[in-house]
Amino acid sequence: GAEFDASASYDYSVVTASGLSPQAEPLLNNMIEIVTAPSFPDAEFKRAVAQAQSQIARLVDNPDAYADLAFASYLYGEHPYGRPTIGTAKSIGALKKRNVIQAYVRTYRPNNAILAVVGQYTPELRAKIEQSFGAWEKRDLPEVKTTPIAKVEGVGIRVIDYPSQVQSQIRIGELGIERKDPRFLALRLGNTILGGAFASRLNDRIRKDLGLTYGINSGFDARMERGPFLVETFTKNASVGQAVSETLKVLEQYKAQGATAEEIERSKGYLKGIFPAAIETPEKLALNLLLLRHYGIPDSYLTNYLRDIDSLSRSEVNKAVNEAIDTKNIRILVYSKAADVVPQLEPIAAPGKVEVLEAVKK
Repeated sequence: GAEFDASASYDYSVVTASGLSPQAEPLLNNMIEIVTAPSFPDAEFKRAVAQAQSQIARLVDNPDAYADLAFASYLYGEHPYGRPTIGTAKSIGALKKRNVIQAYVRTYRPNNAILAVVGQYTPELRAKIEQSFGAWEKRDLPEVKTTPIAKVEGVGIRVIDYPSQVQSQIRIGELGIERKDPRFLALRLGNTILGGAFASRLNDRIRKDLGLTYGINSGFDARMERGPFLVETFTKNASVGQAVSETLKVLEQYKAQGATAEEIERSKGYLKGIFPAAIETPEKLALNLLLLRHYGIPDSYLTNYLRDIDSLSRSEVNKAVNEAIDTKNIRILVYSKAADVVPQLEPIAAPGKVEVLEAVKK
């Protein structure tokens, strides 16, 4: 059987189709229709709206997902990165079918799209792909204006109060990097040491040594504009202050002292070991190629990946980490029972400087 999927993220939307090579032609025919001449039946539109509204209503009871969205809003404010890609109860409630059609007509254009075809296909099928998508009408694209990303200054703490919470979700982060940043690979290696793998400094300290959580991780989500650097974890309400303080200590120590030569070599081996899984299927390879083109990164990122990982020096990695992580200008969000956690957090910021908001359905 064939599979079709469509999704939207902060920087792009993706439509995918996959199937067996003998069924390539009917698969292509359906893909062409979906992308270049879609229909928007009333019943399907209403069903999609109802599904989105239901998902949004349930978010407040999904602490992990709710904390992610709340942190994005805290870090980015009115910038589009601060808004949930699924929408909000208000925006979805106001949505009309004509809005969807207008958005499609404005943005789903061949001069705003990239096509990747991976797998076994004939010269005839290639010719049909070129002919069919070549007939897709170009349009002038609207200028996209966004609110500038505000600079993060000082240590800010926000608590989202949900009184029934007995376990707290914690997010600690700041503005990270653009995907085109030349430090991307060095920071990927540096973050693997910090919190991007199970054998990491954050996991060793917060989980193993102190027993404050069952899991903690960190990462740079590089985007078209500066994506977030984020540490995420959870703990019981009574240990929130300690978990936040100790996490900040790990960040500060790593920034100041850098990684050891042993950590660098171990993490190089880890990243090289997991690389084949990123491109092992036609679907994964196609997506990787699309994203590289979208962000203006040459295909050589994939072909030279193992060599480039090996060539990273300890000083290069430590310099990138020192530049990119700033614990003096950071945002901390806790999704919990405010009465339990605010007194623990005030010493980290300052008395009266912990902002408290009520949890609401997005």
